[in-house]
Amino acid sequence: MDFSTITFAGWLIIILSTVFLWMVGNYIFRPRSQVINDRIASMQLHSEGTDEEKLMKQSLFKRIYYMLELRTTLFLDKHVKKGKLAPLKIKLLQANDHVTEPMQHRAKMIIFAIAGSLLGILTKNFTLILLFTVLGAWYPDNKLKEKIKKRQLKIKSELPDFLDLLAATAPSAKNLEDAIKKVCERSEGEVTLEFKRTLEEVNAGRKMRDALNDFSVRCGIEEINTLVSQINQSEVFGTGVEKTLQVQAEKIRKLKKLLAEIKARKAQVMLLLPSLFLLTTAIIMIAGPSLIDLVSNMGNF
Repeated sequence: MDFSTITFAGWLIIILSTVFLWMVGNYIFRPRSQVINDRIASMQLHSEGTDEEKLMKQSLFKRIYYMLELRTTLFLDKHVKKGKLAPLKIKLLQANDHVTEPMQHRAKMIIFAIAGSLLGILTKNFTLILLFTVLGAWYPDNKLKEKIKKRQLKIKSELPDFLDLLAATAPSAKNLEDAIKKVCERSEGEVTLEFKRTLEEVNAGRKMRDALNDFSVRCGIEEINTLVSQINQSEVFGTGVEKTLQVQAEKIRKLKKLLAEIKARKAQVMLLLPSLFLLTTAIIMIAGPSLIDLVSNMGNF
């Protein structure tokens, strides 16, 4: 067989087929002890059996994807170091995804990358193969960033009103925890859910300072970082937190107004460009025939 005649796409198909056959063989000829360990890990990774029952009601495609993700995650758990996954864990928390583990997210990236490469192979074009592979790996990260951005915008929108209520409730409450509890009972939204989670951690025995710091990390917003820092300082120095909450609410409200004005200016520019295009098109359609006639008459002279 002349290996020099094999194209790049052919080599890629051979490599992917070899990897697939190796994974299948590794799965079939595993020791029994490893099978048991994998099942235990699967139960720990994907929660109770009720999720399996729900999965069985899903389409065949979703079940195949679930098994691929599970096998890839277990493989990565064994062969990849987990030390560098802390930033990804924080991103998942900021997206309010408390179910997906960092290794699962990495598994999704690998599966989408392989799917993209297989799609690119159909084109028999090296550039497209590389492009689709990169796009496949990029897609899960992009979706995660979009979820984080949407959630952070929602938190920024809800935070001023929540702080106003908290500032009004704090003087009549026993302490800050009691004030937060009362406000959470009368409101709802992303900010409320995060403060409820903070209260649950405090009730479980954590210090309020540590719980608020974790709350700040989960949100990943500068305004929340400043708020938590100010509350912690008020607690340390024993000063009233009401004024701090009012000042922070006013600052966030002004910032929110400023961002809205910036978006409005950008929208004006974006609307101007289509208007100029339509105006140019209208001028060409109206004046175009006259200009053509004028040029033709000048040519006759």
